Amino acid sequence: MVNLLGEKVKHKTLGIGTVTSIEGNYITIEFSSRTSKFTYPMAFEKFLTPVDPTIVDAIAAELNDAIEAETQKKAEEAARRAAEEEQRLAALQEKANKKSVRKTGTSKKESGVKRILGQSLTYLVFQGDTYDEECSGQFIWAPKYTKAGGRCHHWDRLLEVRPGDIIFHCSNGYIRAISIAKESCVDSARPDKTSGDWTQWEKDGRRVDCEYYVLEVPVKHGDHKDVILEYCNVRYAPFDKDGNGNMGYLFDLDRRLATYFLEAAADDNEFLYDVPIISGMLIGIPTITSMDQLLDNCRVLDEYIASKKDPEYSYALNLIKRGTCFVAIQTDGEYKFYPSRFVGYQDNSMSKHENNEWKDGKETNPAIGSVLGVGAPIPNAALEASYKEYCRKLGFEAKDKGAFGVEHKYWEIRSKSNWQDS
Repeated sequence: MVNLLGEKVKHKTLGIGTVTSIEGNYITIEFSSRTSKFTYPMAFEKFLTPVDPTIVDAIAAELNDAIEAETQKKAEEAARRAAEEEQRLAALQEKANKKSVRKTGTSKKESGVKRILGQSLTYLVFQGDTYDEECSGQFIWAPKYTKAGGRCHHWDRLLEVRPGDIIFHCSNGYIRAISIAKESCVDSARPDKTSGDWTQWEKDGRRVDCEYYVLEVPVKHGDHKDVILEYCNVRYAPFDKDGNGNMGYLFDLDRRLATYFLEAAADDNEFLYDVPIISGMLIGIPTITSMDQLLDNCRVLDEYIASKKDPEYSYALNLIKRGTCFVAIQTDGEYKFYPSRFVGYQDNSMSKHENNEWKDGKETNPAIGSVLGVGAPIPNAALEASYKEYCRKLGFEAKDKGAFGVEHKYWEIRSKSNWQDS
């Protein structure tokens, strides 16, 4: 392995950084806005470039070796799947007379998609020749019933969409746009526009308004079947056992496959890094660098609590209940407590935080310590008692320990009676 310790590397979005540590196949890089960990050497395939030209060839050689090893691994996995498929089909043939076996001969688990408070769900929609009309109008639409009065799961799924959910828009074999849902679905008559064949469906339907981000370079999903097959072995998946699109409209999309598609799209559509929810899934959120940024995040949590409006209210209480490290701020003689992993990222919110795939206290704690000029948080018996009293006022009992049984730790800001108005 090339010794990269102390070397400068360039990230396509984060800029120039310095390799600060090497652990096995991972390298840690310190950028001006954050410190991130990358897999070596695969990160040099898409995201990183060495600044020193003398080590480019050595890294490229190790990258080629890694790619060949990964290709071999995938080939072996494909052979294993083929053998398992042959065995499965043989078993199904024996049970062909049983009603529990589907005519296609497949037996898949339910997708089991569960909504996590504050986190966007990911969907994929096949729009065909209605894509242009729906993209222009910034919506997706599906009928409620077939002409025979039946219902379809891929139409009813519009009922599950919530604001902030991420939708991948497919047409003619390509992911052509990615959108963020603006609102939950509403009843809506068939568009009956001039383009697209709308007349094949009943008029009574549902609509979700979305903010489309059209890809300048669309992604051909057929080029990624090896990855698709890893995440679509569930009932009602958007792709079949061969990696081709299933018949239907709106499907749940495995979050891991969604992240993969985002990375593939961002390679040639760098503007995606500027979309907050999407950026959080791709590279995370920068940590705070000033007291104002810290206090702004504290105000956000205070507003969630003061509103008593869910889901934000319950979300804030859960953060405080489950936290390990806190910023303790004294206001008019009383303390309030703010979890470090939330207040340590710039301009944070419930949606941004839950879609930040990179959130880590190892990032936020040093950032907060630097802003406060006091280093790491420490245990404090007096603040522990105040924390428990604060939790009781919020309506729940504090846990004796933080995550993984770690004792609570605190930074303290005293005599800030007017900080909310600063």
